[in-house]
Amino acid sequence: MVTLPWDLLPDILAWLPVKSIARFRCVNKAWCKLLRNTEFLKRQYKHAVEMKRFSIMFHNQNDIYTFSYDPLLSTCEGSGHVEYPVKSVKMGIEFFGCCNGLVFLRHVNKFNSAVLILWNPSSNECKKLPDPPTKLKEHRGGFVEYGFGYDCQIEDFKVVRIAQGFKKGWCEVQVFSLRSNSWRRLEDIQVDKLSYDFNRPDMCRLPVNGALHWKALVGGDLGTDNILRFDFEKEEFDQISIPDEVNDDHERHLCVLGGSLWLLVNEYGCSLEFWELKDSEGKRSWNRCFSIDIDKFDSDKDLIPLQLLENGKILFGVHSGSDLQFVLYDQKRETTRTLKVHEGLVTSSFPTSVYVESLISLETGTYLGKVQWGKVEEDVSEEKEGEEEEDKVEVEDEEDDGGTGAGVAGTSDDNDEEESK
Repeated sequence: MVTLPWDLLPDILAWLPVKSIARFRCVNKAWCKLLRNTEFLKRQYKHAVEMKRFSIMFHNQNDIYTFSYDPLLSTCEGSGHVEYPVKSVKMGIEFFGCCNGLVFLRHVNKFNSAVLILWNPSSNECKKLPDPPTKLKEHRGGFVEYGFGYDCQIEDFKVVRIAQGFKKGWCEVQVFSLRSNSWRRLEDIQVDKLSYDFNRPDMCRLPVNGALHWKALVGGDLGTDNILRFDFEKEEFDQISIPDEVNDDHERHLCVLGGSLWLLVNEYGCSLEFWELKDSEGKRSWNRCFSIDIDKFDSDKDLIPLQLLENGKILFGVHSGSDLQFVLYDQKRETTRTLKVHEGLVTSSFPTSVYVESLISLETGTYLGKVQWGKVEEDVSEEKEGEEEEDKVEVEDEEDDGGTGAGVAGTSDDNDEEESK
């Protein structure tokens, strides 16, 4: 083997996908140290974004499925399946966004007790967040909404929590910092309700330009909704108006595509309008870009765009009967091509989103649930002898006697062995 100059090695390895990088950590100690370095992992993630690599995540109440998209071959293949250790009898898994390869999940059990989890799908590492210091419980009247993003200024992941308080029209706001591992209370905001429509695409829960967005009712006017925006750096809220040209009778959803916020307007099930929010030097404006004929798709229900591709094509998640399909739409030819059909998922395409894989570590040594990567199955849901209590994440539906304590487990050494296989 030709010996490569050490100073060139990081530049070369940064172009590899995460599975190759995880495998090459076993070459020797020097490579392992390099491929775990935070700055190297940031560089690798940046290259992945520039090369338009992305994966797709779908979840139902108790399972999460991931798919890898190949931009060169225009193919979409299944790559992973994560099963929660204990089946839920109520809310199951709730997705609250992903950022820089990390995903924010919530699990609510039958006693309305919520567990908040940050998770890296590529390494399966997870971190249980401390409970927010609040008297407002999950799902006990009102609403609780979360958002997940990144503060580029201080290089810190943050979670914002918005909960309807005891005073009508006002919400309690808290922010969690991953760096400090703690929650802070912000000033209450005046909001009547967030995302009041039942179906909310996961693609609207992604941060864009350092901010998160929700459809919101403010001031009790049920006929008009605005967009509430939270800036992760400033930790401040502001509002954006819906385009005046959009009919209030049409179904509307927010969506993040190609680094922009989009408003999708469904005109009576016939066409889907795409409005892009332009934000230049603090001046915001909506631009109607194009419209798609829904009849082009073999769908009897939900249609969600997942990615705008450079060749003018759009990747959609399509719900057809009991199947989830990934469909490539060509705007120029107005044609569709089905890339992948996942059978037997009786749901919609709304719980589907894109993310870019990374190996950014949460530094916990704890891993989520029972994992099936391709033909390899790793069961880390059982407690191993000699493990410490902090290496488990409790997500179970507790019994009346206090529960069995089944959760997730695993150590960083255990996971490295699986990565190298």
